[in-house]
Amino acid sequence: MVKLELSCRVGASGLASAIIAGTAGEQTELQCRMTYPTYPTLPPQDQVYHWFSEAGCFVQDPSRPL
Repeated sequence: MVKLELSCRVGASGLASAIIAGTAGEQTELQCRMTYPTYPTLPPQDQVYHWFSEAGCFVQDPSRPL
């Protein structure tokens, strides 16, 4: 079994249209780091997500490494 640990922090907030043109409402950035304690040789993985308030969903932003 692979154990996954995820830690996240809230980043900046702003207009959703700054991330996806034409999107209404606001977005909040969520910066996350995944580690694998059962496989210590695997490097941590950093990901950025955006919470879109109007749509009520998260979207991963692969263009923004931490």
